[in-house]
Amino acid sequence: MRLISSALLGRDAELTRLTDALRVALNGTGQTALLVGEAGIGKSRLALELQRIAEAEGVLVCHGRTSTTASSVPFRPLAEAVLTLVRVVGLTDHPELAPYRPALGRLIPEWRERDDARRGESVLVLAESILRLLAVASRDNGCLIVLEDLHDADPETLAVVEYLIDNLGQHPVLLVATSRPEVGAARELAESALRRRMAQVMELGPLDDDAVNQLIAHCLESAQETVPPIVTAQVRRDGDGNPFVVEELLAGLVGAGHLVRRSRVWTVDGSVTTKVPTTVVVSVTERAERLGEAGHALLRGAATLGRRFSVEVVQRATGVDVGLLRQVLSTAVRTQLIVPDEQGPEWYAFRHALTADALLAPLLPSERAALAGELAVAIEALFPTLDGDWCQHLAQLKLATGDEPAAASLFTEAGRRALADGAPTSAVTLLEKARTLSFGWFSPALRAETLEPLLSALTESGQTERALEMEKDLEALAGHLDGARLAALHTRMAEAAAVAGRWRDGLAQVAIARRLLGPDAPPGRSAPIDVIEARILQDVPDDPRVGEAEGLARRALEDALRFPLPEVGCQALEVLGIAARRRSMAESESLFQRMLDLADEHKLSVWRVTALSYLGGNDLLADGVAGRLHQAREESARIGALPTLCTVNGLLSWLAVHHGDYAGSQAIVEPCAELAGRLRLRQVNRYLSLVSAVSAAHQGRRRDMETHLEALVSAGGEDTHYLPVAWGLAEGFYELIEENRAGCRSKIDQARERERRFPSAYTLSGSFGLGLLLEVLDRDAGWAEHDAIAGSMPGLVRWNLQFVVAARAVLHARDGDSIAAELAVAECHDVGEPFPLGRAIVLRLLAEEALDGGWGNPVAWARTAGEYFHRAGLGTTGAACRSILRRAGASVPQQRQGWEGVPAPLRESGVTVREFEVLVLLAERIGNVEIGQRLFISARTVEKHVASLLAKLGHADRLSLCDYAAGLVF
Repeated sequence: MRLISSALLGRDAELTRLTDALRVALNGTGQTALLVGEAGIGKSRLALELQRIAEAEGVLVCHGRTSTTASSVPFRPLAEAVLTLVRVVGLTDHPELAPYRPALGRLIPEWRERDDARRGESVLVLAESILRLLAVASRDNGCLIVLEDLHDADPETLAVVEYLIDNLGQHPVLLVATSRPEVGAARELAESALRRRMAQVMELGPLDDDAVNQLIAHCLESAQETVPPIVTAQVRRDGDGNPFVVEELLAGLVGAGHLVRRSRVWTVDGSVTTKVPTTVVVSVTERAERLGEAGHALLRGAATLGRRFSVEVVQRATGVDVGLLRQVLSTAVRTQLIVPDEQGPEWYAFRHALTADALLAPLLPSERAALAGELAVAIEALFPTLDGDWCQHLAQLKLATGDEPAAASLFTEAGRRALADGAPTSAVTLLEKARTLSFGWFSPALRAETLEPLLSALTESGQTERALEMEKDLEALAGHLDGARLAALHTRMAEAAAVAGRWRDGLAQVAIARRLLGPDAPPGRSAPIDVIEARILQDVPDDPRVGEAEGLARRALEDALRFPLPEVGCQALEVLGIAARRRSMAESESLFQRMLDLADEHKLSVWRVTALSYLGGNDLLADGVAGRLHQAREESARIGALPTLCTVNGLLSWLAVHHGDYAGSQAIVEPCAELAGRLRLRQVNRYLSLVSAVSAAHQGRRRDMETHLEALVSAGGEDTHYLPVAWGLAEGFYELIEENRAGCRSKIDQARERERRFPSAYTLSGSFGLGLLLEVLDRDAGWAEHDAIAGSMPGLVRWNLQFVVAARAVLHARDGDSIAAELAVAECHDVGEPFPLGRAIVLRLLAEEALDGGWGNPVAWARTAGEYFHRAGLGTTGAACRSILRRAGASVPQQRQGWEGVPAPLRESGVTVREFEVLVLLAERIGNVEIGQRLFISARTVEKHVASLLAKLGHADRLSLCDYAAGLVF
């Protein structure tokens, strides 16, 4: 007889809330429900009932449960849920998932790329990838994802769950998670989600007496009135409203023969006394003892491993005969002690966590230690490389045996593996265990082995302040380790300080590391120190030694290529390539190409796409085109390097602004900012705020520009090299298109002073282009200033170059060389071809200068610029162009509605909208009267328009003008 009720009793209100949440989710507004309650209270059963309802309605259902066999096993419930999802739906070749497949490969073995030497990406990248997978999978019929036992989950799993809670709102997905109410990270997650109103939290309390009575009757498959009242009263009292305990008590009574069914009627045979809280312990122990001593020993060994256990390991440890083993497992399944586990055919799980606890409760500590030792020996024999979770299993078992040094060493190795797998928070948990254990005894070598990955894990998980607090640990090791080993640890501290933006602390750690290595450092030992110091010096805003960064990077590169240290080499080439942009684009190109080649040689895929992004950035600067940025974007998406993908998209959005494609830029910025925000890529979000500010400024939208600049500053942009670009290219440019030339110059001067004090690789603030042109126009600069900028690398950046060449045209004209001046204007027109706003600004400025100086073609330049400003809605600058035309005595375009329909050559000749309408009808060779009737104007007015057209288009008579009109293609 089964003594497990298949009915869900006493949870009608909770089930209604869950089904309502499912309906809301299926309508497109994702929901989260967190079920909290003590062990056995019915969380899983409630979730199971919801799964049945969802499946009956055709909703996609996936399920995962946290492992309790080892501490901090990253992503276990997520892996189970995702594997279920992929098995049911497929999705292998879905194009929307292409950028996320590599990250999902951490959970889906068949999606893993071979020979990929990348370190695991951040947890946020995986979280975003799971979100995208759910979005695609849920599109047709919705999705229910159930994650159980989050109280045992690793920190990375909880981070992903929190991310999903915050971002499921736009997808037809219901996330249901269960956990116990004890204080811990899962509880904090539930309380935080509730405070933010991002989830429902349902506290499951004990069943009331009526529900317990129904549960007893269901378990005994009898009517309530036929159950002996003494049984009902006793079980109701000792079960405390907990469904699992109620079932266990009944199973114990029936198994012990105290409750017997005769002729379909239950009768009491003997005492029904139970003890609380040992009732479950007694019930489970009695059933286990009926399996015989060997069977009982096997279950105790299995419980020592945790709720889930490997049959192979337990059999090896206990020595139970294989035949008897199968018999024991079969009986244990029938008596509801264990169930087959989803992990594989040779894995089982206790039906409830309390079952495993109950089996171990009667054991003395020495007995538990002995069992742990036997299991440890079995694991070492069966899995000598400790793949998968076995390293953590063995560490826990060694700790249970009292072998703390061995446990610390294994926790350290498990932490290293978690770090390499992109789970730095779990790595911190494991490595902190090793560190804490080492306080009971002192092994400098093992302490160093633990601290090195711990510092990296703290840095990668964003806990840089905690990493810097580890300096006391390093001080304790002084005198116990050789200088090179201690120097490596201080280098890790320097990296943490650099990530935290604590430049001075980072440089102090570099100084300590160098002192420890001494002047005669072994070859290759100083390369990591050199490259981190170079990176800090390149970023620190006001260090007088900033010029030393390149020398350090070159030295690091030389050592990195000799030993080899490929990642250090890529870092060094990154520093050098950025620095070279101030000096020679060809040199920068060569360095980034070497970086690409080095990454390819050592199969460093993330460094490869990083190199491509820098090469694409060079294309943007040198030629004003996307170039290799498209390749960088495609490859970043292919390998799932989402941070690099965000960076590349940021550059493409910047280029779109310069091309005048403001809508296209915004189409890139919005999803990129959303993704970067979720991935906490502050640097990318700062850059996107800068792009948006420049875009708003170039469209004359002051309020939007100021809003984006405020976002830039609030995100820490004030302490970056973005600030002078914001002053010059956003605020300064806005002042210019509002015809406030002095205000523009003031902003560029402000940017120039900042760049003088803190040189940077960002050269688009106006200091090397627009600023020069304005100074030349105002006669504050001449050939010397022009030549200084024209001969510099920043002056050759294509955006800057258009203004430099325009300044050259002005200087030639003032020297009386009108031919050279007009050739420079033609060159300027070609250089500025990708940048419509920049080219229009140049023409507007040159038109005024040429009109005053009597050279060039100011009327045509003013008309072309004015036409652009009219279309762009930049009224102030457009009015300035019309003013220039009036001063030149030229006709001023009315720029009425329909102006855009006039062909560009005619607009440049000053043809108005109404004149164009007359010209179109002239192609039909009709008279003035008929033209006037069609256009609702008088014949005399038509005659005036024809005369104006003859003058503007240079035709001698009406016949010639009609032939010209007939040849136009509209």
